[in-house]
Amino acid sequence: MPLSWDFFVARRRINIMQYLKEGSISSYQEMVNNLTGQGVIPPDEKKVEKYFQQLEEERQEEELSKPSTYGTSKIKKLPKASKKPRRKKASKS
Repeated sequence: MPLSWDFFVARRRINIMQYLKEGSISSYQEMVNNLTGQGVIPPDEKKVEKYFQQLEEERQEEELSKPSTYGTSKIKKLPKASKKPRRKKASKS
């Protein structure tokens, strides 16, 4: 018997924004597919629309706050240092 969305959220004490982020859910259709697989009746799109808008705003803010990569392609990376074989301890005789 499928669970209702409200019961699912209340019973598991789900933070909806965290649920969307951790599940990498970016659209209502992805959410419906995910919930259907878990045996949960998905909510109306209008009920969760505000969470997707907020999620999109946060992603846009993250993109704007990322440092610019302008000119970094000209920087040459040095090769990694090779490891030297381990030296054996001198034995006392």
